[in-house]
Amino acid sequence: MKIRNIVVTGVITVFAGVVSAGAMHGIHGKMSCHSADKAEMIIEHMTKELDLTSEQQENVKQIMDSVHSILKSKKSIAEETHRTLFESFKNNTITEQQIVDIWYNHRAQADEVVPLIAKQLMQFNGILTNEQRQKMAEKIESCHGNGLHGLFLER
Repeated sequence: MKIRNIVVTGVITVFAGVVSAGAMHGIHGKMSCHSADKAEMIIEHMTKELDLTSEQQENVKQIMDSVHSILKSKKSIAEETHRTLFESFKNNTITEQQIVDIWYNHRAQADEVVPLIAKQLMQFNGILTNEQRQKMAEKIESCHGNGLHGLFLER
């Protein structure tokens, strides 16, 4: 049971991190390549590391596209929230209640997204073979101390 929890947690963390990082490119503009390029790079590396079949590759791409779409749908809300927060801060009109409201709004947005992403992550889990899940678990375990950043990126 413990290894299953580690794998599920790891898959969720890695997959959500990869996809959300791609989606966040549009919000923050700090990533050096487009999320589609990054997704393709991740799929290529996952294919190599987990020996994904072409059908699995296509399924992973569809799942990543779906998660990216879910996260992107929240982009305009996040941009408007950030703009409002920064304008209020800059103009010294920000209030404690405004900060609390923004915080709760962000949490509410995340609460809406979590079940949708969880469904996609379960689909991802379902396309892997037992051997691939084991490889994934080993990869996650070896990167656990590093915060899982770069799990499927070349080092």
